[in-house]
Amino acid sequence: MKNEYFKQSENKVRKIINKLQIPIIIRLDTYVLLANEIAQKQFMVNEKEPVLQLFFEKFDQNFRDSPDNNQKEFHFTTNDKKKFYLVNSIKVSFEEEKAILHSFVDITHEKENEQLIVRSEKMNIAGELAASIAHELRNPLTAIKGFFKILKESEDNGQELYYRVIEDELSRIEQISS
Repeated sequence: MKNEYFKQSENKVRKIINKLQIPIIIRLDTYVLLANEIAQKQFMVNEKEPVLQLFFEKFDQNFRDSPDNNQKEFHFTTNDKKKFYLVNSIKVSFEEEKAILHSFVDITHEKENEQLIVRSEKMNIAGELAASIAHELRNPLTAIKGFFKILKESEDNGQELYYRVIEDELSRIEQISS
């Protein structure tokens, strides 16, 4: 009677897992005991063959290092597409075996948006840097133009000071541009 109860419970669990709209895998070591339809489509899972080997190995290593943290971020490359998942994992008893249930929440769109924001911030910083450099170049150029205008309009008195200022500003432009 107890055995029959467990079989009925497992059948209910199978039905529930198959109805979920996220990939779910129950595994024992590297063998998949149960994968819902979405997991089979996204990961091309065959229930009796070892699959997702690299994921299982990484997960097991991380799980040993931090057994209390059962939520990890992983990425998979399938059909030359990189997809990111937030993987929640718990230890379960399935078919009278100690197994691990993994649920996969696709966060690829969020990761792509995050990368776009980082790229946008980099472009913004580059733009600010360019504006700052242009400003730093305009200041000495304005001084040079002003002193040349004064030199043209004045007589030879005190031109040495103006030449020194022009030379300093030209040196400053050289320094900024290199």
